[in-house]
Amino acid sequence: MTKLLDQAIDAAQRIPESSQDCVGQFMLDLIQDEARWDAAFSDPRSEKLLEAQAAEVRAQIAAGKVTDFFAEK
Repeated sequence: MTKLLDQAIDAAQRIPESSQDCVGQFMLDLIQDEARWDAAFSDPRSEKLLEAQAAEVRAQIAAGKVTDFFAEK
């Protein structure tokens, strides 16, 4: 375990149990999310899919089909 994670766990042990459960659930959710992202992008086809989607967006922008959401009105 890294020093930083050890410090975080040490600090979490000093907060109320209900807050410890929240911290624990957050950590587990984060770990699961990371595992899902890793799995999603481990497939070589995902890079090609993302490249195709990016090309489509660039084409839509070039064709004037996309508006800037943040542009002043």
